[in-house]
Formats: sequence, C-alpha cells, structure tokens
Amino acid sequence: MKNSTKNIVKKKFNLSKKNLIEQPLQILKKINIERLTKITSLSLKEKYENFKKRMKQKEKNKIELFKKEKIKELKKEKLEQEKQKIEEARLIKQNELNAINEEKQRLERQEK
Repeated sequence: MKNSTKNIVKKKFNLSKKNLIEQPLQILKKINIERLTKITSLSLKEKYENFKKRMKQKEKNKIELFKKEKIKELKKEKLEQEKQKIEEARLIKQNELNAINEEKQRLERQEK
C-alpha cells in the first residue's frame, strides 16, 4: 500500500532531485525582478499617497467638527442668556406687581 502511494506521488509530481531544483530556478528566471520592483514601488507610493490623503481628510473633519461644536456651544450660551434676561424681566415685573398690591392693601387698611 505504501509503495503504491509513493509510486503515484512520483508519477504525478515527478519528484526527482534534478526537477525539484531546476523547476523553481526556471520559474525564478522567468520573473522579471525589475518589473516586480517597479510594480511594488508604485503600489507602495499609491498606498502612501492615499494614506496621506485620508489623514488630511480626517484632520479637516476634526477641525470642522470642532467648529460646529463651538458654534453649538455659543448658541446654547446665547439661549441661556436670553432665558436669564426673560426670567429677570419676569421677576422684576412680579416684584413690581407685588409692591403695587402691597401698597393697595396698605391703603385699604389705612382707610378702614
């Protein structure tokens, strides 16, 4: 059984020592290393440029987001100030009305 599998492997893959060494060498000879380096360098350059663009875009987005948050905070502060002014005006009117009512009551008491 073992011998039969060895024979099959030898026949299918042609595993002689000479072929094992020569086949990879032939393949390596066919590969143009200069072309391969150009391709890899170009792809690396493109990836680096894309990375730079993405980083710049992220930085711009951060700045825009910061500006938007600042504007929201300023709007909130304005609204709070307006609410305070309205509340103060309401309190002043209420105090004046209370003072007028107290005067009326005091005058009525004096008349009695």
